[in-house]
Amino acid sequence: MSDGIQASEARVAELLAKLEAAVKAAEEASQKANSEAGFAFNAKGMAEEHAKAISQIKGTADVEFSGLATIKKSAEEAANIASSCRVTSDSNAQAIAEKKAQSERDAVAAHAASDLPLTN
Repeated sequence: MSDGIQASEARVAELLAKLEAAVKAAEEASQKANSEAGFAFNAKGMAEEHAKAISQIKGTADVEFSGLATIKKSAEEAANIASSCRVTSDSNAQAIAEKKAQSERDAVAAHAASDLPLTN
């Protein structure tokens, strides 16, 4: 019987060694999984922070674009007003030149009719 007990003890020792190895492997796998979960959690946090920063930059760019569009519209309106003023000014200058030429013709005609000396 002693051989049977020794065989049983050897078998128990073998199973105990396998059990300890399995427990150690499970603990290592658990640690690795926890570590990877931590990395994944940190990566998720960083991705969320980047998304928030990108969203803020986009919002700022949209506001600035809107401001630039308003400035562009105002500049175009100012250019249109300046162009309109120039057309009016040119028209007024032409009318003044025509009136001056007409008044000079009238002065020459009046002088010719009166025989008085023409003074400038």
